[in-house]
Amino acid sequence: MGIILIYNTFMNNPEKTKNLEWLGDEDERNRRLGQLGLSKSQKYSELSQEEKQFLDMDYTERRMIEYSYSLFHRNKDLSTRDYNDNKRSYINTFISWYNLLSSVIISPDKQYTQQLNLALTDSVLNLNISDDNIRKIVLMMSEVDTPNFAKQMAVFKIQHPINKLSDEFRDPDSKLSLSTGFGTDGRQIQSPILRKTIFDDHKLEGKYGRYGTEEVIYRDIIKCAFNSGGKNIEQFLDKLSNGNFMMRAIMRWPDSNELISRYYSQKDLNSFQTLIRQLHSMHYQTKRGEEEEYDSSLHNKYYDYGKRTITEVKTEIQTIYDEYRLDERDDLGDKVVQSFCYPLGIKSVSEAYDYIQDARMNSFFRHRQLMENGQVGRIRKGDLIKSVVNADYLPFLLENGVISKEYLGVGEASDCTPLDTDVSMILEEPLGLRNAISKTSAAVFSAMGESDNNDNVFLIFRNDERFEKYDDDVTSFDEDKYEICGYGGGSVIKNKDADEFEHPEEYWYMDDRGIRTGIPSSEIDYIATDEKSVEKVIESVKESRLFIPVTNLDGIMIFDPFKL
Repeated sequence: MGIILIYNTFMNNPEKTKNLEWLGDEDERNRRLGQLGLSKSQKYSELSQEEKQFLDMDYTERRMIEYSYSLFHRNKDLSTRDYNDNKRSYINTFISWYNLLSSVIISPDKQYTQQLNLALTDSVLNLNISDDNIRKIVLMMSEVDTPNFAKQMAVFKIQHPINKLSDEFRDPDSKLSLSTGFGTDGRQIQSPILRKTIFDDHKLEGKYGRYGTEEVIYRDIIKCAFNSGGKNIEQFLDKLSNGNFMMRAIMRWPDSNELISRYYSQKDLNSFQTLIRQLHSMHYQTKRGEEEEYDSSLHNKYYDYGKRTITEVKTEIQTIYDEYRLDERDDLGDKVVQSFCYPLGIKSVSEAYDYIQDARMNSFFRHRQLMENGQVGRIRKGDLIKSVVNADYLPFLLENGVISKEYLGVGEASDCTPLDTDVSMILEEPLGLRNAISKTSAAVFSAMGESDNNDNVFLIFRNDERFEKYDDDVTSFDEDKYEICGYGGGSVIKNKDADEFEHPEEYWYMDDRGIRTGIPSSEIDYIATDEKSVEKVIESVKESRLFIPVTNLDGIMIFDPFKL
């Protein structure tokens, strides 16, 4: 990989060493040095910065990088010496890429970001991602307030290239990268719609057009985003609207070497510069932009935008206009929205705002009706339950939707039924909510009543006209409905003595189902939780501006969203 070609685009910000306590433990020191093929007499001070960083990582991180190397050299017959030399070289390259990504792809959730950057680094090295394509995704990910749906789809296409999905999920011996999980044995796409588009290469008829794999997935993701909390989308639309007004004003000015800072504050210019970078990066996620060579001229983060001349700023604005094919009659904001929101029929900024507001109003009236009809806290045969084992994740889920792990960017988390979000179906008429939950695999995954480490938070979906199940011979589908996929029947069988990773054949969850790609958080009928997590859950619902009731595990209302 030509890492030097793009290294200067970013700050060189390698991670500092975490701790050196292990150097004082002879067994641990020998173990870590052995991972690099080094003898116990090797001096730590003589190692490269990248090798030191690798040795200072925790076990799971080092294991992931080792596994990445084994995939990279899976078809090579190497002697022990060659193996160790190649491994050291690979680890040095891996850590360099990892530092590169870590310098720009950040978030408040450090553990998630770390896993994401490890998985992306593996993808770069094992999937032959070009420098140009990785530049496109990294620079877009570096902008914190870029809409999450755009980031999710971009990362997904890096970790799981659309044209390789059929090999990744069909061939049991295919181990493309860590992004596909630790091997693909037993992993099977459950959705007949995705199987038809991926494996049979068919386009399916919908009410709004014909759909291939990418079209199905992208519409699912953007639908989840707009019908959920939508706060980060609204923030972007606000910035887009303000920046659009500023661009139109500047473009009317005559060319001049006068500094733009004479007319705008530094705060406004900083926001404007960020928008220019965002629009530029987002362009490369459009169909047209994917085919273009990346232009890095608008992503120079080191100049002071206040020192740009009016002529220079106009040139940069014209670049954005050209990328989105803007003419004098068009509105930039509307063009940008059309480029990304076309699957939902959204054609303007105002329609995007209206769509989000309509989703909130639909949540208001639907949840109020559920409460008036006494449905909150009730459960019946066929209903669906989603377990959330960490309540800290709930705010993200409510804002972005309940989506499959493959779209979260941490590829190693991919499970046995990829490209759907796991839910449990109630298989028999239950005797109350707690009884229903306790008999599901959702309760098994959250270790309900057995672990203090996991939170007992359960999302309840009534299985009604919103959902549809399709046969393998599907030729058309309703894009407005959510596909329930997966097979099973009978009772949940849990072998407590089996290790889930070493003996997956001994774990059977017959109530397992999936919802293709994901489902908006506004479709959650109510949330059930226990005393441990109730405060986090209620606060998350309040921040979401949705109207989701909360009950305890016995179905008794503990939070009424209409009495705020």
